[in-house]
Amino acid sequence: MRNHFKFYARVLLAACLAAAALLVLGCSESERGKGEETPKPVEKVEATKPETLEKIKIGGPKNIAMLVIIADRKGFFSKAGANVDFEPVQTGKIAMDALISGDLDLGVLVDSNIAFIGYQKSADVQVIASISEKYDDAIIARKDKGITKPKDLVGKKVAYLPATTSHIYLARYLAEQQIDMNKLELRTMTPPAMQAAMLNGTVDAASVWQPFRYNVKKALGDKVVEFNSKDAYVAYALIAARAGTIEKHRDNIKKVINAVMLSEDWIKNNKDEGIAILAEELKMDKGVLASVWDEYKLTVRLDQGLLKLIEDEGKWISETQESFKGKPVPSYKAAVNPEILRDLSADRVTVP
Repeated sequence: MRNHFKFYARVLLAACLAAAALLVLGCSESERGKGEETPKPVEKVEATKPETLEKIKIGGPKNIAMLVIIADRKGFFSKAGANVDFEPVQTGKIAMDALISGDLDLGVLVDSNIAFIGYQKSADVQVIASISEKYDDAIIARKDKGITKPKDLVGKKVAYLPATTSHIYLARYLAEQQIDMNKLELRTMTPPAMQAAMLNGTVDAASVWQPFRYNVKKALGDKVVEFNSKDAYVAYALIAARAGTIEKHRDNIKKVINAVMLSEDWIKNNKDEGIAILAEELKMDKGVLASVWDEYKLTVRLDQGLLKLIEDEGKWISETQESFKGKPVPSYKAAVNPEILRDLSADRVTVP
């Protein structure tokens, strides 16, 4: 009898404990429902997907990644539900190489990078969106080297960086001025090296972009002259990725582009604050950046003009660059992928 009593006592105790546990759990769930709201998924992406937690690495030069910088500094990536790590690099070509190697998921490149990379059929790099048009390339030259007008560049040591806007601007400006590029003593350099060489006088001129133009002018003052022509060349800053990355991370990339569009809208209404942020990032005086602000058109789109420019540059590469002469000009139609931007904002897309 005593054994039976102990048995039933144990059963009763277990039942009470189970009931208590259920009561506590029920109260906890009830309170959670009152205190928290289920996060709303970001446009067509389920918030429960593990992919939404993955970090997207995007890299590029600061002077062409202005909208990316604003998105990072103002929290628009987080607002759009994107987990982004922005890595500044010196040139679009470096970003392109990092994209191909897999060190970056998204690269901020320029049109000339896409034109050159088209000759590497295995690269499969695609443009997702154009995020700005820039006119900040120029030839900066030392007056004490006898350069006061474009024709004075003939026979001078001129620095440039191949396969970048430095290269394209130099070629187009010289063509505009009817100057044979072969009559210059060309030196291949990175922008920081151009800046140093201009300051110490080992080169006479350099084809370069901001903030390196500003740095040279700040150091040398009226000892330099600039040759800048908006008619010669306008460069497109682009967000690009490999085709496999786009397929794998489509939803997260869509969030990144959405954040960049938020940046565009924000800077239209907060120009002064935006210039202050970007001047700090570029290490420029904000008054100087404000004075050259019209060298940048910050807008997210994909237009037919971009595709035509890349195709023209592809032909120019085949006709003028020694290592590419005789090679067939690639078809660049597959180099532009409008699907993500079209899904987000169809009126921003005019490419087929």
